[in-house]
Amino acid sequence: MNNLIKLIVAFILMLFLLPAFADAQSMNPDSLLEVDPLIQEEPEVETPAPLPTNEWKSLNRLLACNSLDYIKSILTLRGYEIWAGGGKTSDYMPQDPFDSVIITRNPITKEFIILLIKPEINLACIIAGGQSIETIENMDIDIEL
Repeated sequence: MNNLIKLIVAFILMLFLLPAFADAQSMNPDSLLEVDPLIQEEPEVETPAPLPTNEWKSLNRLLACNSLDYIKSILTLRGYEIWAGGGKTSDYMPQDPFDSVIITRNPITKEFIILLIKPEINLACIIAGGQSIETIENMDIDIEL
């Protein structure tokens, strides 16, 4: 019986409270064509502020890695040759686990693959590739760092 009384009291309270929050509007054929001005306004698109030059952004990216010998054999079969390379000592950038970078290039198609190398554990990771690569001297653009 006690639960029934609580249910009836809750129902009566709802009957009094719900209409207080209702927003009734008249409706006729002409009012259907009217549009609320809030709906007509286009939302403002916020342009993100450029990052300050001293603030670095970190991106997560999966790397395709395999043994150095395996990747070398695939690239050789596809006509790629070592085009450029570079290395560093472990204390130069200690947070970077890779010691070397190699840029391979197919001399016929000019396609390229860039590898990060960790020779002491026989690991190579493909970090980028593209349809064409040339030296700055062979390009018709003016780039300076």
